[in-house]
This record gives sequence, structure tokens and C-alpha cells, in this order.
Amino acid sequence: MVRKFHCSWPKWASATETPPNFWGDMPAEEYYSFLPLDPHLQVKATVFMTHGYGSDTGWLFQKICISFSTWGYAVFATDLLGHGRSDGLRCYLGDMEKVAATSLSYFLHIRRSEPYRHLPAFLYGESLGGTASMLMYFQSDPDTWTGLIFSAPLFVIPENMRASKLHLFV
Repeated sequence: MVRKFHCSWPKWASATETPPNFWGDMPAEEYYSFLPLDPHLQVKATVFMTHGYGSDTGWLFQKICISFSTWGYAVFATDLLGHGRSDGLRCYLGDMEKVAATSLSYFLHIRRSEPYRHLPAFLYGESLGGTASMLMYFQSDPDTWTGLIFSAPLFVIPENMRASKLHLFV
């Protein structure tokens, strides 16, 4: 079930951007989609985008989404839990398998819907979003995705950057 979130759009918002949606049960993740700027342009493929740690689907990441849409791609992007306008403790992700599964449920809903079901589909991950996208790929059926696109992916968190369990409780 998709819950609609109504808001007033700032003057800079693109006419091709859909209103944000919340997917599934609380805690909610926020999702956006961008369609090609020219409504007469046939959609080439779909791109499902996940931002990096501490980022969101606005500002810089949104510019990447808009670029893909100007090139004729239908773009769907998520605010990860704890990021952007989604619920959750700021920048706390917890179990990455669950984070990936939450975004994947929304992405698969779109992927399997008309008019996108027969189009090529790509997962795009930036930084930590690369980890989430890779996990989504492994959690999917083999023929679900046409390919993966990574921008400076974070596949391994260095040991000295991991938070200790004691630090998480303090």
C-alpha cells in the first residue's frame, strides 16, 4: 500500500517530479520518481537510485536523477531510513540487509508494474547506496535487473570506522 504525502512544492521543483510517496508500514521511507522532461519521449529504461550515507534524494543527488530523466529514463529514488525526510534516527541504518529489503520492496513494485515491466531496469547506488544496491541485486530473482551502476561504491567499511556496540548505546 502506498501512502501519499501531500506537500506544497517549492518553485524550483521540476514539473516531471512526482509528489513524494511513503511505502509500506511505519517506519516510512520516502520515494520520488522522475519521468522524462519531454512527455512525448519514449522511456528507454528505468533507473532505481539509492543515495549514500548522510545524503538524501534532494539537492545534489536529485540533480543526478534529473539528468537521467532528461536522457529519457524513468527514475525512482529513495530516502533511506534515517536520511532525508524519512523516519528513523538520523543516519542510523542498523541492519543493511533490512535497509536493502525495504527499498527493494518498493523498487520491485514499480519494476513489475505497467508501463515499466518490459523495460530494461538498472539499480544505481552511490557510496553506501552501492552497498544497498548490491544487496538488493542479491535479494532479487536473477532476471530482475538488466544491470548495476555504481558511483564510488562503499562495499567494505574499514574496521576503524565501525561503531563499537558500546558506543551505540552511550
